[in-house]
Amino acid sequence: VLLSERNCVVLCLEDDAGQVVAFASGSLKTEEHMAALAARKLGLLLSSIPGLARSPSLLLGMQKRARAVSSNQVHNGYIATTGPRLEFWGAVNDGSNPGEVVALLNAWLEVASACGARQVQFEVDEENAKVRRIHHALGAYVVQSFRTADGESRTVMCYDLLEMSRNTHTNGGGPDRA
Repeated sequence: VLLSERNCVVLCLEDDAGQVVAFASGSLKTEEHMAALAARKLGLLLSSIPGLARSPSLLLGMQKRARAVSSNQVHNGYIATTGPRLEFWGAVNDGSNPGEVVALLNAWLEVASACGARQVQFEVDEENAKVRRIHHALGAYVVQSFRTADGESRTVMCYDLLEMSRNTHTNGGGPDRA
């Protein structure tokens, strides 16, 4: 769905063999992305059937997430629903160079900034403490933390791209947020 959207940004990191080893994706206009997801939910469900056939346990996770997303928490901060949003970022396997994966995230943030984004919000599940620490070290700050309808603890975080740009130009470092 993301690739068919005009305001989508997807960056991939390839190894020497041309295999994707990491990616970062998101939307500069999340409201358009949410509408596209809603319009294509049946197609998305049908396209998940081969994966579910290989690993039926994925169905439980899909059901839990669907219940949480359909709850009123979407409009109360469960996920960022407007403006720029980092959707996914990570390595495809553990063989990726961590420094390159972080550089890919920084490149995604630079593209978002070059496209006019001033802030980028995203969500991190509490079980991903390492990812939260990386985002914090890169300058992201916590907007809110809460427990979702499906029982998961999540944190909404934000990069202030204007502040990051100012700090990079003035002292060569990231923002001084606590």
